[in-house]
Amino acid sequence: MMDAGLMQFCLLAGLMFAGVIVLAYVSKLREMRRARKWVKTAGRITKSQVRAIKRTDSDGASNFENEPLVAYEYTVNGKEYRGTRINFAERIGGADVGATLARYPVNQVVTVFYNPNNPKQAVLERDFPRIVHAAVAIVIAVILGAAILIPLAINITILGITPVLPDPGIAAFVTLLGFMGLGVLLLAFAVQRQVWAAKNWRVASGKILASDVEEYQQWDIEHGRSRRRTMFRPSVVYKFEVNGQAYINDEITLGAQMSISIPGMFQSTLNKYPEGKTVQVYYNPDNPTESVLELRAGGVWFFLIVALILFASAFWASGIGR
Repeated sequence: MMDAGLMQFCLLAGLMFAGVIVLAYVSKLREMRRARKWVKTAGRITKSQVRAIKRTDSDGASNFENEPLVAYEYTVNGKEYRGTRINFAERIGGADVGATLARYPVNQVVTVFYNPNNPKQAVLERDFPRIVHAAVAIVIAVILGAAILIPLAINITILGITPVLPDPGIAAFVTLLGFMGLGVLLLAFAVQRQVWAAKNWRVASGKILASDVEEYQQWDIEHGRSRRRTMFRPSVVYKFEVNGQAYINDEITLGAQMSISIPGMFQSTLNKYPEGKTVQVYYNPDNPTESVLELRAGGVWFFLIVALILFASAFWASGIGR
């Protein structure tokens, strides 16, 4: 029977992740509660457009995100103020970009909520949509459910295969290999589902703004020691328009973007998409922030091969048939 350590570890990890979400959620609720004392006044939308932001993670790898840029002006005690904060969310992205811009077209008169003690602090929306509360509850339930069910499923599998293995002591190792293979297989399926869902995406004319190989540092653990490895990936930045709004993205294919330690491997991609070239951009009509240059998934075959290797390793390690 499997040691209870895995169950305790998964439950602790689940509680930690759920705790972080709860703390962030409560912090926002407190911020909104304070905003209930804010005063409302009439304002006018002066700008409503998509803003592309280049974000860089801790390793130095970057990507573009499109967010709504809504600027408005309002007057308090005869003094004019300008604001850009829409609500108390940290970021607004995805399908909410288009919906937000549609709610706040230029020159529309809106209600602005401002802090009477500091009129520079203002928002257009001071309450979360109800769906946010439900989404937080669902995410927490999924995290805690996975923290309980995954180790439980592993334990049940170990108990089930132990009687049929030549060496019962290898049951935990075989089970972990099998579950790892299953996880990678599910990942491949999720990426492929993106391809199937993208069959109905629309096409827009776009232009390549930049085409180069991006270099960044990635931390790896090898022989128990961490070290930095230089990684490379193609960086093809393009611009396209949907409903009069300009979007900027750098996703070439669906799914994971390939990164390797050999920069020359991406020369064919750079040759295919030189700077200034006019290209076809496939975008999600319900969420134009999702776009690619090629309607295929990168990494699916890689995931399938890894899953096959893990399944084969589990079968070989089991000793069945030998």
